[in-house]
Amino acid sequence: GLRRHFSDGAWRPFVQVGALHQEGEIERQVVCTQPVTDPCPPLTEERSESGAFVGGGGDWNFSSRAALRLDGRALFYESERTGDTDDRVEATAGIVLRF
Repeated sequence: GLRRHFSDGAWRPFVQVGALHQEGEIERQVVCTQPVTDPCPPLTEERSESGAFVGGGGDWNFSSRAALRLDGRALFYESERTGDTDDRVEATAGIVLRF
């Protein structure tokens, strides 16, 4: 994604926009209804989601090499699970290390 900072001080607010794509595979063991001598074959399901996000946050710089980042995003994506466009909001916090 793209991020635009608005300050060069200790507190650096930003806005961001970008694209997302994720894939996953779910594997389950199915219980058979017939008399079973062996386990049933696993049921495998693959999912993928593509979409976009917008958000903002800020970095609080401890030093030139470390910062605390607070980040919030609104995600909009097409879900294979529901077949519709879904949305959700995420909030994260983390440490930024610059090398």
